[in-house]
Amino acid sequence: MVIGIYFFKFPNHFAFGGVTGFSTVFSQLLHCSASTFTTAANYALLVLGFIFLGKSVGVRTVYATIVMSVSLQVLDALVPMHGTLTDQPMLELVFAIMLPAIGSAILFNIDASSGGTDVIAMILKKYTSMNIGSALMAADVAAVGLSFAMYGPSTGLFSVMGLVAKSMVVDNVIENMNLCKCFNIVCEHPQPICNFIIHELNRSATTHSQWFCLLCTTHSLFGWIRIPSFHFTNAAECGRIELRKRQKQRRMAACAGKEGNGRENARAA
Repeated sequence: MVIGIYFFKFPNHFAFGGVTGFSTVFSQLLHCSASTFTTAANYALLVLGFIFLGKSVGVRTVYATIVMSVSLQVLDALVPMHGTLTDQPMLELVFAIMLPAIGSAILFNIDASSGGTDVIAMILKKYTSMNIGSALMAADVAAVGLSFAMYGPSTGLFSVMGLVAKSMVVDNVIENMNLCKCFNIVCEHPQPICNFIIHELNRSATTHSQWFCLLCTTHSLFGWIRIPSFHFTNAAECGRIELRKRQKQRRMAACAGKEGNGRENARAA
C-alpha cells in the first residue's frame, strides 16, 4: 500500500483516495512533502477520532495508520522522489490503483482501515444522518476536483479514472477473499476423509452415508484442499466397483433375458 502511494501516486499528483489524495494538492500549496502532510493529517484525524468516537476507532486502525505514516516518512528520507519513475502515466496509474486497493481491501476485510478520511466518515455517521459511503465519496470527489484546479485536466482525469477503478478493485478483492467453494466427494469410506477435513483443515463436512457422498465447503483464499492420495484412490476405486456392479447386472439381465427367450421358444416348439 505504501509503495503504491509513495512511488506512483505522489509523484504523478493523482488526487484520489482520502488523505493521500488531499496530500498531493495541499503539499503543493504548503510547500512540504506529501508524506509529511499525510503523516500530520493522519495523526490529527486519529486524535479527533479518539475525542469523538473513543475506543470504537479500533486498535487495528490505529496500528495501520501509524505504520503507514512512519513508512512514508522513512521512504521520504531514504528514497526521495524528485519526479516520476517512468514517462508512462497510465502505467503508473495502474500501480497507484492496484497496490493501495489491495492493501485497503485486506484492512477492510479484517474490520480495520488506514485511518484518514475513514475517521471523518465514522464521525459523520455517528453524529449525522450521512452514511459512510456518501461521506467517503464526498471527500474523494473534493480531492479530485482540487486536482483539476491545481494540476490541470490531464491529471484531474487520471484522478477520476483512479477513483472509479480503485473502488472496483477493492470490492472485487474483498469478494474474492470471502468467496467459498463447495466440494462433492464420492467415496466408499467417507469417514477418514471427513476426519481429515474437520481435524486437519478445520473445515466443515457433511456425509450422506446412503450414497457415500461427502460435502465440504472451503474458503477461496485457501481454495485448494490437500487430501492424501489414498482417499482419492478409494473414491476412484469406488467408482470402478460401482461400474463393475452395473456391468455385471446388465450381463445377468441380458443372460436372464436370453434364457427366458430360449424357454419360451422351447415351449412353443
